Amino acid sequence: MLKTNGVDLMCCINGSRNSPFTDPCKKLDDKTTTIPKPRFDSNRFTREQWESLPDSIEVRIIRFKTSGRKEEIAIVTTLINRARYPAKDIAELYGFRWDVELDVRSMKTAMGMAELRCRTPANLDREIAVHMFAYNLVRWLMCDTATVFEVYPREISFSSARDAWLVFADELETTDDLLWIITSTADKLVRNRPGRNEPRTIKRRHGKYERLETPRPSRLKRMAAEKASKP
Repeated sequence: MLKTNGVDLMCCINGSRNSPFTDPCKKLDDKTTTIPKPRFDSNRFTREQWESLPDSIEVRIIRFKTSGRKEEIAIVTTLINRARYPAKDIAELYGFRWDVELDVRSMKTAMGMAELRCRTPANLDREIAVHMFAYNLVRWLMCDTATVFEVYPREISFSSARDAWLVFADELETTDDLLWIITSTADKLVRNRPGRNEPRTIKRRHGKYERLETPRPSRLKRMAAEKASKP
């Protein structure tokens, strides 16, 4: 369905799909395989969409290891042309997924988008648009600061750039203060840590509200019973 819309795919292999590799992983392995058309599933697509799918598609599976990680990584991609898309370049591109994870975290935590507050679709669209506008302003400041100090933009702390904007908005008034906002943004540089590998676990629970650990109807009945028992 992605190929129909002119989009190529590159993702980690599905855990339920068998890998074509049986021997130990070398530095970089590359194989082409054919994936048959899946059975019809109304939860995935309509009957018309399923019938329009080809009987099979050809994909490449690239396997490699990175420093600081014991297990191997297997990538599935529709970029079949090996001359145009070498396996090494695809593996390197997949490594930038960590930057995507960091960007999403910056949106949700630093920009406060983890929990949206509006209650109607129209207002939710406006809330997201304002957040994204502010997010792009912070990224724009990081790029300008990187140009002035001749560093890579991702070496600059997103939180420091956001805080510099907040101080600039609250306390500074003239364009002469632009030099201050740039130097403040470059005050803290993020050290380079290639090959990051973090477990997909949650460190903290949301501590603002009590966790609902029983079915909601049972909880309401219990609260009503407790209220009725009070004198």
